[in-house]
Amino acid sequence: GVVVASSNNSTNSIGIIGVFPDASPTYINRAFGNNCGLTYVGKIMQAIKDCRDSGAKIISMSLGTFKDVAALRGFVKDEIENKDMLFIAAAGNRNTNYFYPASYDGVVSVAAIDNRNIRASFSSYNDKVDIAAPGDDIVSTDNNLKYGLRQGTSLATPHVSGVALVLWNNFPRCNNTEIREALLQSAQPLTDDQFPTSPNNGYGHGAVKYWAAYDYLIDNPCEQASPRASAPLPVSGSTKAPKATKAPKATKAPKATEASNATTTTSDINLSTKAPKATKAPKATASSTDDAANVSSQSELVEYNESPHASG
Repeated sequence: GVVVASSNNSTNSIGIIGVFPDASPTYINRAFGNNCGLTYVGKIMQAIKDCRDSGAKIISMSLGTFKDVAALRGFVKDEIENKDMLFIAAAGNRNTNYFYPASYDGVVSVAAIDNRNIRASFSSYNDKVDIAAPGDDIVSTDNNLKYGLRQGTSLATPHVSGVALVLWNNFPRCNNTEIREALLQSAQPLTDDQFPTSPNNGYGHGAVKYWAAYDYLIDNPCEQASPRASAPLPVSGSTKAPKATKAPKATKAPKATEASNATTTTSDINLSTKAPKATKAPKATASSTDDAANVSSQSELVEYNESPHASG
């Protein structure tokens, strides 16, 4: 819901409009069961492969494990360095503990803030945190076809993923590291009594800001890159996102004349993506199997990362 919830919902006054509403096509790959509880590293890796093979470029993970699993670390490293994949993951909801894959090098680790731009009390803080986004009392879609209030770095993560999705659609020649750098360098610095300077362990570089990231890539263009207006303005609906630091420039308003690139979503892990080039039709998403979970190095349990205080 946070990434692609429809802007045409007649009841959206009580629901949510996604950061990139109605982004299409949408790929779905399931790695958790119906209870959003636990799954295996092998299943997560297989789901990532399936989504990448379907054209996904951004993998958004509201999940993780406190154990540094060598197989997962190597897999994520290879995807980032050799397959141009952008990983955005929840920093976790348990104080200073490292949470993986968010704490791996090259992954965007997302902390949660409230509607006052203050770090949520449950949001993990450590030297791997990169950026912050709304994650406290977020209205989103629920498993029972209703809306519900939720909180956790799991809710902050898809906000960043949605911004990355819109940004990469507008700068399609950029690579994964250039999009990541734009997100971090353009973030609004945030501090508090515990974290008085920025960047810091609580907020990373600060709150994610789409137009600031857009301006960053205008001023610091990717190799052979030029912006295009193909995606709708990013919006936050009723998510209590931080107020924008600058008004969107009218000259940058995306046109509605071109179909947007794809997004990939999973129920329970929200895999959100930028699609392959429009000249190639996306492949149908394959279902992940249990085979990967049979490999001992991939059998570490991974948990869905919503705050235990969440309601709904």
